[in-house]
Amino acid sequence: TVGTDGLTPGTTSQVSLTYVKYVAAGITKTLSINTDSSTNKYCLPVSAPVITLVGSIPTVTVNSGSGSTLNLSAQNKIGSVTVKADAQGAIKVRQLLFAVSNSGFSSGPTITDTPGTTPFLALAGSQTQISGSSCTSGGGIATITCILGSSSYVTDFLIPANQSTTFDLYATVGGTAASGAKAAISTSLTSAGFVWDDTSTNGAAGSTGLTGEKIYGFPTSSYTISQQ
Repeated sequence: TVGTDGLTPGTTSQVSLTYVKYVAAGITKTLSINTDSSTNKYCLPVSAPVITLVGSIPTVTVNSGSGSTLNLSAQNKIGSVTVKADAQGAIKVRQLLFAVSNSGFSSGPTITDTPGTTPFLALAGSQTQISGSSCTSGGGIATITCILGSSSYVTDFLIPANQSTTFDLYATVGGTAASGAKAAISTSLTSAGFVWDDTSTNGAAGSTGLTGEKIYGFPTSSYTISQQ
C-alpha cells in the first residue's frame, strides 16, 4: 500500500536479476554473474527501470482534432486532452504544457496573448475558461503553458478515482495561409510539462509536483486542426 499508513509516495523501487538458479539432472545449480564468456557461464546483471511508487496515477490521452476547421484570426479549439484517475484513488492536475507546431503558413502563425484573446482551458462541452486557470504562450507559438489554480496542491484540479476530465485548449490563431495550401496547427503534450499530484497522503512530501515523465506510455500523439 502506498499513501496513508503505507509506503511514502515518491519512494523508488527497482527489480534486478543478479543470478539464475536452475535444476539440471536433479541437481540444483546457481549461475552467478560472470562477464567472462570463455567459462561457459556467461551471465550479466539485468535491471528493470527505476519506478516511482504512488497511490494512484493518471492515464493521459491526447484527443483527435479530425474534422475540426481552423479559422484564422478567430478563436479555435486547438487542443484536447483527457485525464483519467486510476481506480485506486483520486489525482490532481496542476499544469498542462502544449508543444505547438504548424504547417501551410506563408506568414505567422501567431497566438494572440492579449487580454480577452489569451489562450485558455475549458472543460469539454464548454467554451468558458476554467475558473482559476490561466494560459500563456510566452509571446511565441512554440509552447502554451496552462496552470490550473495557483500551482499548489490545495488549488490543483481534482479528478476523483476512476473518473476522467477532458480539457480543451482554445486560442486565437493569426497568420496567412500559403498559396494553394491549407494552414494547420497541431498541439501535443510535453511529458515534463504535465504536472500532477497523487492525493494518497493529502499533499504530503513526495506526492505533489510529479510529472508525466514518470508515466509509462505517456502520449506522443497530436491534436490537429486545419483549414477546409
